[in-house]
Amino acid sequence: MNDPRDPVVLAPVDDETARLRERHDRLLRQLQQDADAHQAIEGLLRRFVQRLCLAAHGLDDGLDRVLDRTSVAARSGAGAAELEPLLTELSNAVANAAPPALLAAQHGRTLSADDELALRRSLAAIIDRIDIDPALADRAGDIRGRLEQSKGLPGMVEACGSLGELVAAQRERLKLEQADVQRILLQVDTRLHEFVAYLRGEAAERRRAEQSRQQFDDGLLGEVRELSESVQQATDLNQLRAEVGRKLEAVDLHLQQFRSREHERAEEYRVRAERMRARVEQLEHEARALQASLQREQINASTDPLTGIPNRLAFDQRIGLEYKRWKRFGRPLAIAVWDIDHFKHINDRHGHRVGDRAIRAVGRLLARQVRETDFVARYGGEEFVTIFVDTRAEQAMIAAEKMRRAVAALTIDGGDGELRLTVSCGIAEFHGGDDPEQVFERADRAMYLAKEHGRNRCVRDGDSGGAD
Repeated sequence: MNDPRDPVVLAPVDDETARLRERHDRLLRQLQQDADAHQAIEGLLRRFVQRLCLAAHGLDDGLDRVLDRTSVAARSGAGAAELEPLLTELSNAVANAAPPALLAAQHGRTLSADDELALRRSLAAIIDRIDIDPALADRAGDIRGRLEQSKGLPGMVEACGSLGELVAAQRERLKLEQADVQRILLQVDTRLHEFVAYLRGEAAERRRAEQSRQQFDDGLLGEVRELSESVQQATDLNQLRAEVGRKLEAVDLHLQQFRSREHERAEEYRVRAERMRARVEQLEHEARALQASLQREQINASTDPLTGIPNRLAFDQRIGLEYKRWKRFGRPLAIAVWDIDHFKHINDRHGHRVGDRAIRAVGRLLARQVRETDFVARYGGEEFVTIFVDTRAEQAMIAAEKMRRAVAALTIDGGDGELRLTVSCGIAEFHGGDDPEQVFERADRAMYLAKEHGRNRCVRDGDSGGAD
């Protein structure tokens, strides 16, 4: 039979709590790193805005006034509430600029084709560097699409404004996540205090038990000592019998008092232990629920809500893992970047609902076409990415062509009839000294080359074009 005074085993719960606390500490550090990175990107965007305002200055008096206020706001670190009205004023000023000024901008004050391409790619690279929240991925894709279609400085300025808003929205979401983490840590800290209080009560209870035993021992030994002295000094048998009787009664009283104290203490301990066991069960239930919630959050954070396939975050995690394997074992590894052709035209003509339908259909089809060992994710907007594991670029090209043809055979409801879709694809393989960012950039350039050569084709890095 178990002693009711046996301590309750708390180690598993403490270990789970410690793991949760360590995990949330890591998350807090990651959130802080992300916030620092977004702050750096925001500073870079503000410098972009200032440079663009300076470059566009002098085209029109009304436009110059708005550009001056925009540059000052960007330099002073103004928030979204101040920048958004300026963005509207800037758009109106561009639309109302005098025709001679616009004509001068088209001829004498425009960026060169190379400079404009370099600036567009720099802004696109900033978007790529931001660890976009899944809920903001569509906004990022829309900005990328406008960057591709924009012409001249006004379009660049507008894209910078939209990118600044995106960074601000991302920071707000990071703040909300940080608040959630702090709330969870506060709950964990409260639970830890409860356990500490219980353990302190255990220590106090042990001291009380030791004092009770010592009191019983002292009383019993005192009575025995007095009884021994009485026996030695007694001269009469009746007197001795009476003295022995009194001492035995005193011993019996000490024993009853000790038993009473032990019974009360055992009952108090039983009540406390039962209460603590119930609390432990509740905490275990809360820990399991929290763990399940964290797992669901992790899955949701790694899943694109529109297509149901992995998102940019999941791709970054997977390519990091495959990159480590490639460096260790040297097995071939390739990346394919996909983009839906004429997607802006689809949105403009058929609406965003049809555009979402196209993204969903292409993403799910690509995911069904690959092997279990490969990986498909929505990278952002109408762009997707595939990781071909243990695959050379030549083999990836064959698989990509099969996937491209499957998309070309796909039709969706365009609202006013069936709509056919096509995709352009760029493929690049990892070589010595490469990192994931370099290989992705090569695959991305190959994808743009495929678009330049007529779209609906796959181009391998290093090739001059592709076949339909």
